[in-house]
Amino acid sequence: MRSVYKFGGSSIKSAAAIKQIADLILACPNDALVVLSATYNSTNELESIYFKEDSASLIEAFFQKHKVIVDELELSVDLSNFKKELLGYLTLPKSSATLDSIYSIGERISTSILASYLEQQGREVFHADARDYIVTNQNFNEAKVLFKNTKANCNELNKYPLVITQGFIARTTDGQTSTLGREGSDYSAAIFAWALDDVQELVIWKDVKGVYGHDPKVLTNAPLIHNLSYRQTKLLTNKGAKILFHRTMNPLIEANLPLIVKSVFYPNEAGSCISDAKEDHFCAISTEKDEASRNFITVFGLALEEAKLLNKSFQLDENNDDYFTLEVDGQDLREWIDLFGDQLFS
Repeated sequence: MRSVYKFGGSSIKSAAAIKQIADLILACPNDALVVLSATYNSTNELESIYFKEDSASLIEAFFQKHKVIVDELELSVDLSNFKKELLGYLTLPKSSATLDSIYSIGERISTSILASYLEQQGREVFHADARDYIVTNQNFNEAKVLFKNTKANCNELNKYPLVITQGFIARTTDGQTSTLGREGSDYSAAIFAWALDDVQELVIWKDVKGVYGHDPKVLTNAPLIHNLSYRQTKLLTNKGAKILFHRTMNPLIEANLPLIVKSVFYPNEAGSCISDAKEDHFCAISTEKDEASRNFITVFGLALEEAKLLNKSFQLDENNDDYFTLEVDGQDLREWIDLFGDQLFS
């Protein structure tokens, strides 16, 4: 059996974080394929380097950040080739394809560090370049996956007990680096889970304990949702909840694979399980802003007819069996969140 693990950049901030991730991988009872994002904020930093005219100081800071991690772990990872590669891209004409090549450096550095550290701990690792396996069209910055080609490429990975690879990045049919969209590492993990044999689960490791009824940093009493269906998760995501990259669910639904969201800080807790199991009633609040800067709030688990709206001004956008959506004034959004939070979670 195999588990697919995905670790996001928000939990990769230091050498200690790399050690923590490695401990979770080493404790996995199954064969594993691990999808790793770039270290915290690295994709944003690379984007700033690309767009800034004089980016020398940003480049130095970017590589120094990673050198500190390498040195603290006492590894021999050579960052100089990555730096030369980045400087080479910066001489090219500005294009979305060039930006994707630059983006790829963050994920490739982080996986080089993790693979090297695991090898230092005595574990045999196959360090795979995701671009050799996930194939896309040429819609750079948000490429479409060519699943038949990808499945054929991934067959080779089945023979390795432990694979470390990158999220977010891929390659076009003519060999150019592409990306799946910002925050697309969840989707990469789902693609690998779909493509490999004998996968029993996809575990996405975060810095929170699972999926909550709302961001617990905003509403401290928002409960952890232990079980969600695929449909419920897609609804939440489509309505703005920052749970998963929006395309993540489709490969999992096709393969009927459970997705477990857990915390790197509380690995022994169950987290949230997303599957095709019978739907439980759940309560949640999500918010989103559209391209016209209109603000929406969606409430799950409370009928509009039973909601206490306190004569506040709003436009009804949707009213369905298990949720309703209101267009509201952005200045009042926090008041709306608190209002519905009191009704759902008190």
